[in-house]
Amino acid sequence: MTPLNGSLISRDIYERIKPIVPENKFLAAILVGDNPASLSFVKKQKQQAAEKTGIDFRVFEFPESVLEKDLVSAIQNLAADRNCGGIIVQLPLPDHLDKQAILDAVPREKDPDVLSSESIKLFREGKSLVLPPAVGVVKEILDFQKIDIKQKSAAIIGLGFLVGRPVSDWLRGKCRELFLIDKGDDFSPVKTADIVILGTGVPGIVKESEAKPGALVIDFGYGKDKNGKLKGDFMVADAETKEGFYTPTPGGTGPVLVARLLLNFCELNQNPGN
Repeated sequence: MTPLNGSLISRDIYERIKPIVPENKFLAAILVGDNPASLSFVKKQKQQAAEKTGIDFRVFEFPESVLEKDLVSAIQNLAADRNCGGIIVQLPLPDHLDKQAILDAVPREKDPDVLSSESIKLFREGKSLVLPPAVGVVKEILDFQKIDIKQKSAAIIGLGFLVGRPVSDWLRGKCRELFLIDKGDDFSPVKTADIVILGTGVPGIVKESEAKPGALVIDFGYGKDKNGKLKGDFMVADAETKEGFYTPTPGGTGPVLVARLLLNFCELNQNPGN
């Protein structure tokens, strides 16, 4: 299979972002604790990408011991700032915090991640101003590959909060056949699916030999293998053994995801009500 370059796909998104970067608006990132992966994702990927496009990106850090009421209050105060055009909450959060309660403190008009209960409801009703970033990634890759999904079958493996659920909501009714598969389920639909979307976080849970020849594999999953190396859900053979395309880890869906998040921020701020 041939790898898809996420940075190449994201370039087009950044070209669309440049003319619509909002003036006098900042994007706030809420960072709780000192999780190394979260720190890296926020400061090395999201913040650097934002600065390259001219977006004012500000990180608000809180200790891991922060009380839920204090964090909710801080987010609400940020949301009340007219110069704040968007708020993202970096996940995961410490166990003592109610994740959904924290996310629900972000008003829908300032929710580029589309993770508050109200934002999710509007998305499912087809009324959201923007797509959840993972859904945006799938759309961008399908467009990049010029794939019409009406006559395609798709399999989603991993039905989590950030990837599987929103992508399945979006694909339902758009493709010829849709298989929703959780960890521990029967993976046999992968053998016949034209499009495979992975988001389990289990390195190598699906092997290239199990995919249909000519398939498109969009891999959101990542985790460390036994040698401590970052790997995706999709395990590719050393040599290209099949026709088709896949997103590698790292360098596949990650850059596109960040670009779509920033595009959401800009598009939300084009709305006169914001």
